[in-house]
Amino acid sequence: MPGTKAYNLAKPKILLISFIFLISLFSSIKTAQSQEPSERLFSETIGLQFYNIANEIHKKQTLPNAEPTAFSETVDISELNQAALFLYAATQVDNGAEYVLPDMLNIASHLAKSEQENLTSITVLPDSLTLVGQLLISYADSNSDFLVLRNALQNAMYQLNSRQEREQYIQGLLASGLREKNNRFDSYLLTQLGIYAAEKNDLQTAANYLIEAYNLYNYNNLAFSKLSEIIPDQIQPQMYLKQLRLKLIENPFDLPVALDLARYAEKLELYDLSASTYTYCSDLFSYLYPTQQLPSSIYLPRVLSFYNTERNPYKAVQIADTILTERFDLMLASIALKAAQKINDRQKANQLLETAEEAAMRQYKQNSTPEMATRIAWFYSFAHTQSLQALDWANKAYSKDPNSVSAASLLALNLVENGQIELAQTLLDSYPDNQIADITRAKIAIEKGDPEAAIEHLNLAIKKDPASLEAESAIQLLETQGGEYLPAVDASLIYETLKSDLNTSLEPQFVTPENIISVTFNSKGSKFPYGIALNGYVVITNNHSQPIIISDSSLFQGNIRIDAEISGDINTKIPNLINKRVVPSSPIKPNRNFLIPVHLSTGNLRNILQTYPQASLDIKLNAYIDPVINTRGEVTNNLREIEPATLTVSRPGINLTRRYLQNRLDSMTTGRQGQRIQTAELLVGLLEEQQAMTKNQPLYKFMSAEWMPELLRSAITKSLSDNDWITKTNTMGKMLSLSLDYNLTNAVAENLNDPRWPARLMALYLLAKDQGPNFSKVLDWHAEYDPQIIVRDMAVALGAKRAKSQIAPEPPQQATPQNLPLDNYIEDILRRSRRIEPQDTRDSQSGQ
Repeated sequence: MPGTKAYNLAKPKILLISFIFLISLFSSIKTAQSQEPSERLFSETIGLQFYNIANEIHKKQTLPNAEPTAFSETVDISELNQAALFLYAATQVDNGAEYVLPDMLNIASHLAKSEQENLTSITVLPDSLTLVGQLLISYADSNSDFLVLRNALQNAMYQLNSRQEREQYIQGLLASGLREKNNRFDSYLLTQLGIYAAEKNDLQTAANYLIEAYNLYNYNNLAFSKLSEIIPDQIQPQMYLKQLRLKLIENPFDLPVALDLARYAEKLELYDLSASTYTYCSDLFSYLYPTQQLPSSIYLPRVLSFYNTERNPYKAVQIADTILTERFDLMLASIALKAAQKINDRQKANQLLETAEEAAMRQYKQNSTPEMATRIAWFYSFAHTQSLQALDWANKAYSKDPNSVSAASLLALNLVENGQIELAQTLLDSYPDNQIADITRAKIAIEKGDPEAAIEHLNLAIKKDPASLEAESAIQLLETQGGEYLPAVDASLIYETLKSDLNTSLEPQFVTPENIISVTFNSKGSKFPYGIALNGYVVITNNHSQPIIISDSSLFQGNIRIDAEISGDINTKIPNLINKRVVPSSPIKPNRNFLIPVHLSTGNLRNILQTYPQASLDIKLNAYIDPVINTRGEVTNNLREIEPATLTVSRPGINLTRRYLQNRLDSMTTGRQGQRIQTAELLVGLLEEQQAMTKNQPLYKFMSAEWMPELLRSAITKSLSDNDWITKTNTMGKMLSLSLDYNLTNAVAENLNDPRWPARLMALYLLAKDQGPNFSKVLDWHAEYDPQIIVRDMAVALGAKRAKSQIAPEPPQQATPQNLPLDNYIEDILRRSRRIEPQDTRDSQSGQ
């Protein structure tokens, strides 16, 4: 590994991290133990519930139409702390909750970037920089989202004040287990170290880092660019060519990159490659700008490249014919004339010559500019060699613009051709040299009997632009002097090397977007009942013969937006239901798929699905890739040929009858855990539905009766006192948007004394959100005395004062309402509830 000595594990004190003794938080999920003396608690259901709550909190703090790590300027650090604690709690009840890692990285890295106290209110977790490091090591593998990894590191770097600290942080990560988990991220880290080394002027170490970074991930344009700056002499032409080809694979619609590739191939005299690439540029330009004429900067070098190929000079004539029918270009006609002569098509050559001369004269009469006179002089010098006419037109061009280097060099050339060597020499010495001037000096040297000088000048002329007609003339003259022109590179060797390295066609072929990428939107079924989460997959398919790269500058940059449209008993639209960006660490191979899981039961759609169980709903979901807003204000794909992918599902309403309801209520006593959980969720939804319908005009026909709300509250209260901590915790998690009355508040409050910490955590969170400032004393108590550190931290994140002592007293074996002094606080909260007066409360109790 380059720069091994640079991996010094000494850290500045500010980092507060020892990477050698790094204990990864989430890699130790399976062996982590609660601080409570009771047995380890386990529930995938509660783990997922904690994760979903964290996800909703996290979603509120991010900007719409932005990356997951793009947080609002008014971000609520306390809410991010709450989300972080729920994610951590998920890992403590579910051994397989590694799915929390990317979200935890997003949150932890933003807290590290924040100028506030970061994670100091979460004592169960290490400081933010340490946490980010631990999470990076735990999360990184070949399937990780590169964007999550990169942005987490970038955000963490904001907390470090110097280049040395940032360098040591990255070195510590690589030395402590992050290395060789994800090639693309390793490449990114090594590139950063290379840049830091270059800033210290340690160019050899910088080059070593950057070479290794580039070898790990060839699409690392930054590493290659920095290498080109540091060791330009060591970058071989085929490396530049390869990098340009890779950039075009990354974004096949980047016209400047395509032109760079064509020009560089032309410079290397790889005319087959330059001809095919200029053809690609021509097709791409016509696709991007369908109403514009193809510019000469594309069609002239394209025709010239075909002219210089061994097998395809005839294509130069064909292409020129097509363009010349629409407009006249003397340079284009000149190349076509030479191409016709090269393939021995005399009839075509004569036709082109006649047309060119007539059109040139006609244009000059209409517009007798110095530039037009110079073009005609060039035509008679290199396309249709007529020395007297060339001299005449060169004189006209020079007299019109004596400052023109082109006109002066053409005049000097034709002076030599007509025996006026001294005058030509004087003229040459008055202007900078160009390709024509070098040829002229070679002819003067020949006239003076100095073939060696002539060969030197001719080689200079050819190297300036090997593809030009001027260079062709110089090569022919070189051979008459016994010289031989040798191209700067071996074309066949470059071809073979690049074909082996790229594992794809070296010559690009233009393909429209719909033939490169397609998008589908799927779910496991088209109908799902109440209480079942709606999930789906956006599937990106590579239909091309080349890999699809997802990056900041690629054709598809990984942005996904999903809008929902609900019809049936409820009619509404939900824009931006999901807005995320994913960047896989590996390219999508040809004829392969990339699946993006999307949790659709979120945001307003989740609220509607939960609040209206008796509603029959049809849901149309549109998935956009790299979405943009068109001129009509509509959302569409940036790649306009690709239609948004659509998923249509239905959610049948519950056909609620007395018998059905009674059967579900009975299951709360006799049913298994899963049945009790599902029933409790339905009851909460039905009560929410009753509350929603009393606030507004009923949206649809639904079962309702005066006795229903009270019955539902009573049943939910029973679920909250279930002996099974999973059932009661899950029930409280479904009640976050439910309006609580006295009895429900009291039933939830009873769980503040539950011996199982997940129940206490959920009760604390639910009551804090429901009660607001009235709950501060309870929060303060839990922050000081709760036996579980996660609950203590959550109390602080919800607004409690941090306990004076970070060490909680030894908890009793069984926490009960009798030995936890919360009763007075809870009673005070209940009596001061703004929703129910004391008299109403007593009536409710007697009714129960």
